[in-house]
Amino acid sequence: YLEAVSENNTILSNTIFTLAANSNGVHLTSSHKNNVTSNTINTTGSSAYGIYITSSNTNNVTSNTITTTVAYGIYLQTNPSSHNITSNNITSGDIGIFLSSNADSNILSSNIITTTGTDDYGIELTTGSDNNAITSNTINTGSAAGIRIMSTSSSNNITSNTINTTGSNGYGIITNTGNNIYTSNTINTTGSTGYGIYLATAANSNNITSNTINTTGSTGYGIYLQTNNNNILSSNTVTTSSATNAYGLYLENADNNNFTNDKVNATN
Repeated sequence: YLEAVSENNTILSNTIFTLAANSNGVHLTSSHKNNVTSNTINTTGSSAYGIYITSSNTNNVTSNTITTTVAYGIYLQTNPSSHNITSNNITSGDIGIFLSSNADSNILSSNIITTTGTDDYGIELTTGSDNNAITSNTINTGSAAGIRIMSTSSSNNITSNTINTTGSNGYGIITNTGNNIYTSNTINTTGSTGYGIYLATAANSNNITSNTINTTGSTGYGIYLQTNNNNILSSNTVTTSSATNAYGLYLENADNNNFTNDKVNATN
């Protein structure tokens, strides 16, 4: 547990087990420029996060192996900025990596994330988390979303991620906010109802480019736009194969969106 302006520390190659509720593997509060590297962390209690960072800047979290039973793998909260979250292997009974409360200018790269719960996201950004880079992560989820961008989080770049969902209602990417970039992601959904990219109400002015999306199941939607506008969709490759309903591009109350050079193959 580091707090009260603890800086330039290295937490390296430790094995950490916690059993109680609210017992985090590593906890940083108001602590900066620290390295958390190559640790093995297991937590089993409720709200027992693998790594919890709050009100802190410029920490490196790299190459850790994190397993949580009912809590987030890595949690950044309350104005955390300029962190490097790279090459971690996370198995979580809740959200894999969660950024909230103005978590800005962080890098999430080359992490391998598996969520084991029914409604757990691989990566979630919410509550005004802006200017983050989510790049080259591999995410496997059940009945949830690989990446979820919510609540006025904008100017984020979501690039070159591989997302696999297997649950009955799986979303590769879901968002209800605008002005984000989604490019060169590979998304596979195999549940009974799968959505490659779902833009919900108020997801306006996003750029969705060069993504590869495959959906299978009884109902599949490659890209779904619902009550939003001014999005740019370009050079995406969408394949939906379904026993009942297959939709490559599906618009509901969506206006002034631009589709260019998209390739769609939808088969029942």
